[in-house]
Amino acid sequence: MAAPQAGAVTPGLCGHSYAVLIQGADTSLVADGPVTGAVGVGQLTFGAGSATGCAITGGEIIYNAGDVQTSPIGVSFGPAACYGALSGLGGVPCFDGSDNITGGSLSPGGPAGTFTVAFGANYAYFDTSIVSGVWPFEFLVETTLGNSAAVGSSPADAAGVNAALPGNGAPVLGITMEKQEATAPTFAWGTAPFHGADALLCTGFGANSTDLVAAGQAAASSYQGSTMTGSYGATTGSYDIFNPTQADGELSFNSNNSYVTPGSGPVPNNSFCPFVLIPGIYLPGGGATQSIFSDGASNLAALLQASPYCDSSNPANPATAGAGYSDSSVQWGATDADAYVIVTGLLSNATGFVPAGESASCTSLEQSPVTSNIATLTSTILVAINTTKTGTVKVTNSNEAACDVEISMPTVFGGSCSLSLNGGPTVVTNDVGPSLSTVLATTTCTCGPVSSPGTVTGALTISSVACPITASAAVVCKN
Repeated sequence: MAAPQAGAVTPGLCGHSYAVLIQGADTSLVADGPVTGAVGVGQLTFGAGSATGCAITGGEIIYNAGDVQTSPIGVSFGPAACYGALSGLGGVPCFDGSDNITGGSLSPGGPAGTFTVAFGANYAYFDTSIVSGVWPFEFLVETTLGNSAAVGSSPADAAGVNAALPGNGAPVLGITMEKQEATAPTFAWGTAPFHGADALLCTGFGANSTDLVAAGQAAASSYQGSTMTGSYGATTGSYDIFNPTQADGELSFNSNNSYVTPGSGPVPNNSFCPFVLIPGIYLPGGGATQSIFSDGASNLAALLQASPYCDSSNPANPATAGAGYSDSSVQWGATDADAYVIVTGLLSNATGFVPAGESASCTSLEQSPVTSNIATLTSTILVAINTTKTGTVKVTNSNEAACDVEISMPTVFGGSCSLSLNGGPTVVTNDVGPSLSTVLATTTCTCGPVSSPGTVTGALTISSVACPITASAAVVCKN
């Protein structure tokens, strides 16, 4: 009876690698009480199989359920620790690109025709401590057409519920697995798949007030009233990766509908928060500097830029100077251009890297494998008869990016006419996209009367160090 059924086939997940998104919550022990949200992101590789299943031959998982809250007990762990030298709390969990799975397997015969996927996730960071251990996971999984994806849930374990354990002993979890490219490419920032435009959605629950970071964030300040710990938030946005030196985007936050305790202070506004995205630096002990790995995992940092519509980066508040997030992601899809992302920590100049204060994950989906060129529109013929006329230099930036723009034109004279770039001969500025016909500079044409004729031509150039723009125009000034 233990032998495989006649005609049994190898499970389709075997022999492939998958990006993993885990979402759920800790078991509730109180009627109508709040639950602690749980998220995880990682990667699993299934070895060659048979009708009896296959082994999980590699992978790594970062998991967060309640962050570092103490009641109920939260948990935040990862296979490695990053930024320890820039943190007073052990850094944050991160990927290291190594095999960090113990005893993993996929086996058929689960209830309702499911497969059982079980494994232990090795960790070297746990709740701000640099300690090693293994965290068990088990899911009942259903596959999809072509085994391009699989979904499942954790089996019920009422006997395992224990309030003295993290997750109350038995968190209720769902898993989504998306197939990665068949052959792992050499990943590099600024080249595919880390190139082009992407849409982003992040969701998550804040930790409760026993989490030191969550409690500190919720406290009233000069620019924000007291907010609610343990509340739900959703963030949408997009970003563009241009090249190895620049990736920019914008985020719009909705954290508990921006509700604050009445009378405790102003309502925050985080509707438009520009950010710069850069690879993180893997620093287990100040050693190796690698952040993008061959299994599709990466460690990133999103640095918020000052904006009047983003209280999270309010330049008047020194506590938010240098504000941002540390993230870890795993690529998936036919070209590995999509990704699952987990928020691993917060950062600022004042605090360095600290725990996230929430359990949040994101899905990043490709909009385009390339970024858009920035279009330019310049006033090229200015007629000034015994007067002065002003021309404009405009750009249209369809990217979700704050692009540097350098505009140059030397001052020229001819007859009774002169032409110059106001603030020039070079104007250095930027354009925050997406934008339509933004005036970034002006030109001045001054000529005498018709009886004193003149015509001059200026050579105007528009360029950007990081964004895709190179343009020139001949600007004519005459009477």
